[in-house]
Amino acid sequence: CRGGGSCRLCALSLSEVFQVVGPAAPVVVSPGEDAVLPCYLSPDINAEDLEIRWIRRVYRAPVCLYQNHQYNSDTQDPAYKGRVELFSNELSRGNVSLTLRNITRSDHGKYRCMVLSDQSYEDIVIDLFVRAVSVSLHSPGGDQAQLLCRSEGWFPQPAVIWTDRDGNEVTSQPPTVDTDSQGLLSVSSYIPVKQESNIFSCLVRSTQPEADWESQLHIPRDYFPAPSGWMVTLFLTAAVTVAASVLLVIQWRRMDRRKKVKRERVMARETERGNWTLFIERGEGKLDDEGEEKLNGEGSPIPDLLSVSLCFRMAVAVQCCRCRFSGREEQSLVIDWCFSRGVFGDKDISQSDGVELDCDRQEPVVMFVFYSPAAVTLDPDTAHCGLSLSEDGKRVRRGQRKRVRVGQRKSLSDNPHRFDYWRCVVSREAFTSGRHYWEVEVNDWWRIGVTRESAKRKGRFSFSPQRGYWCLDSDPGVFSALTDPVTRLLRSLRPRKLGVCVDIEERKVSFYTVESRAHVYTFTDMVFPQGEKIYPVFCTGDSDKDLELLPAVSVEIKPVTDS
Repeated sequence: CRGGGSCRLCALSLSEVFQVVGPAAPVVVSPGEDAVLPCYLSPDINAEDLEIRWIRRVYRAPVCLYQNHQYNSDTQDPAYKGRVELFSNELSRGNVSLTLRNITRSDHGKYRCMVLSDQSYEDIVIDLFVRAVSVSLHSPGGDQAQLLCRSEGWFPQPAVIWTDRDGNEVTSQPPTVDTDSQGLLSVSSYIPVKQESNIFSCLVRSTQPEADWESQLHIPRDYFPAPSGWMVTLFLTAAVTVAASVLLVIQWRRMDRRKKVKRERVMARETERGNWTLFIERGEGKLDDEGEEKLNGEGSPIPDLLSVSLCFRMAVAVQCCRCRFSGREEQSLVIDWCFSRGVFGDKDISQSDGVELDCDRQEPVVMFVFYSPAAVTLDPDTAHCGLSLSEDGKRVRRGQRKRVRVGQRKSLSDNPHRFDYWRCVVSREAFTSGRHYWEVEVNDWWRIGVTRESAKRKGRFSFSPQRGYWCLDSDPGVFSALTDPVTRLLRSLRPRKLGVCVDIEERKVSFYTVESRAHVYTFTDMVFPQGEKIYPVFCTGDSDKDLELLPAVSVEIKPVTDS
């Protein structure tokens, strides 16, 4: 706790040795093929001494179980015996992917890749989509019959080609396309049938260099009798033209360190007025909040920003999902490098409150993080002489200073903490531990981030992590992260209000747009000596509009009374 009776709530995390990452999209295959369900450890540590358990339906009947340096088939699901295999020579590199041979339609579904050590476990859910081509006969009425060709699980939209027994292309109606919840396409195509006995083939062809799938329908001669009536006799055959096709190319690469996710469990935190206890249980599509918060006496609002991260760990992206907080309110939480802000306002928290996920894809990871809102003010003793600060230290712009004598200007520039080339200023406040958060309403020319106390402030220098500056830079033409080399950022992410979150222990600083809660950029592996002060830094070249520090965000949590 800091300062008299005020308490700040922080999260306790369990350190993790590894994390499990999987693909960003469903693995899509066709019957008869072999499928690889990608699953990797990050970092790529040796997995030979770990337990690797692939699960489809029941934990006790795994699809594949590797433990004690060998496969264990005693309790294996009989449907998968002899059909599954790990990449044994890749286990030492953290590759725990599963090969599933001779795919059938019954293999369609969700698979859980679980890796267990003596201390903890990590897992991820991977979708396997098995699709095929089907052809059926429809009689909408009258003397007209139609053939329907339907195929699911495509991206992008495939081409559908009808041919007769001689290979001649048959004119068909324009296909209809539907999109499922996973973004995959289902295509349907009709052709009228008027000829006598014939064999029609429906070929579904990818617009990318992949395999084609074909289904044939043989229509006997007596399907077309005299106009007196219909006698329907049908002989249906399906043929696979090419084996080992890949219907949806999933490019796999290991997750960039900046996109890693850490799951944290908040176990117990002592405060001056009581205890906060929170335990997170992960389930299939549901997360149970089994925690409760108790305060003694009258209690007072705890001035902390309660933030919640709900995100997917995937190979090439981190994806957010919309969540519903049962017992509280519906709210969208948008990811920012696995940080999303959710303010519960004055809602009561009780043990019966739960957290339910309303997501379309893989099971998310949960992280409850508590960032202390920082009441940041600008330090005029560090401000460049060409900046104009407000008296309350909350606003700054490029300003017209009153004329000063040469001696006075030299006196100002002699301050060792003052910027004398770049139009910048740091805050009075500095941080040596904890998680801290603040918001800034920006103008058209700005550079915002954090800097270490020992970083250079005099003369001309480059802003980069190597120099002790972790900043974003924006002007009407460019939006970038000041890395070395510079990282260009999407202009669509340029905020009007910028949120900054710094985590001293994790040595990272994240930026997001306050308006949309979209993640902009995260610097990780910040290098500075233990205990060195970290300062918010603000630079601007805009003389028409201020950079304005916004009020610190706080959360009021009412005491929970026992009923």
